Amino acid sequence: MAEASLRSRQQYFPALTALRGIAALCVVLFHYSVGSFPNLHLTETTFFVGKSYLFVDLFFALSGFILMHVYGRSFVDGPSSATLGPFLLARLARLYPLHLAILGGFVLLELVKLTVDRSGLDAFGGSHTLGSLPGSLLLLNAAGIYDTITWNGPSWSISAEWIVGLAFPLLVPLIVRLRPAGLLLLYIATLAGFALLSAGPQHDLDLTSDWGVPRCFLGFIGGVVLYRVWGDGAPRWMATDTAALATAAAIIAAMHLNTRGVFVVPLFGLLILCLAQNTARVGRALGTRPMVFLGEISYAVYLAQILLLDSVHLGWRLVTGHEMQDAGFSALQSLGVIALMVAALLPLSILLHRRIEVPARGWLRRIGAPHPLRPAFQRPG
Repeated sequence: MAEASLRSRQQYFPALTALRGIAALCVVLFHYSVGSFPNLHLTETTFFVGKSYLFVDLFFALSGFILMHVYGRSFVDGPSSATLGPFLLARLARLYPLHLAILGGFVLLELVKLTVDRSGLDAFGGSHTLGSLPGSLLLLNAAGIYDTITWNGPSWSISAEWIVGLAFPLLVPLIVRLRPAGLLLLYIATLAGFALLSAGPQHDLDLTSDWGVPRCFLGFIGGVVLYRVWGDGAPRWMATDTAALATAAAIIAAMHLNTRGVFVVPLFGLLILCLAQNTARVGRALGTRPMVFLGEISYAVYLAQILLLDSVHLGWRLVTGHEMQDAGFSALQSLGVIALMVAALLPLSILLHRRIEVPARGWLRRIGAPHPLRPAFQRPG
């Protein structure tokens, strides 16, 4: 009973925050290394980087877990006028301001291309068309209305999270009433859904603007189920360093060996359960201030990565007149450029986090919800 009471009072999961930061960096390495720089043939050594798009599925599961923790109690009996508005505004405040700012950066980049059109640069072409701009503005770029990702590529997952989040208040009263057997069946159903998605033309889970919303929905539901498991009392062995490290090693090995995503997703779920309750060395290491701060800026890292990449490629074209992929970089030189770009992305993300994300989020919440929803659980007093 005392353990259950402690669980019910816990408010914050520093290890999960740090995990989000690590996952964001892995996605960055995926985007920066796959087809962005010459002479990088990482799959000859490992498939880990090439499979790192799967960390987006970890984001979806974490989103379901954390939203259930913070807002679950508010929707146990379904949505109401008193709870639905503040929840939706809080979600919009969390997702939209930085998304809008980065989208503005891409529009500015296209305007720069217009001014140097004589260099042969095509402005407002490719995935950055004026016709697809409204969809990005309205967070509908993952709704299946476009044939490909548009404007800021990673923002498809933000669109998917927004769309799936609209269903969250309706899902809570159903899931909270499930017995353990029902939870197990529901989680198995999500894995079956992942298997069906991965059986499509892509033959795995790298699904974005086409099947991104179902992909997000399955991961999100899985995260909600994981929260129920945590809240009901996950097995004690999951709280050990051995369990956390073994699960992390299994994830790395599975991705290194190019294992299908449907087998990696449940390992992500196990890792979430392990880290949510780990207070030993692993939990303390991830709970250090630098690691938690990396998690706090992870949204900015995730959203700004392609803007920085496109800016670097544009700068290279303006200076040299050639594509960077055509440069005579060796593999080592390409890795050096990637390291420099990651080093530049971190301070840029800190700036975006502190100057745009946090102030705008706070402002929106203050003007729309002076009395925000009470979190499901309070910090230990």
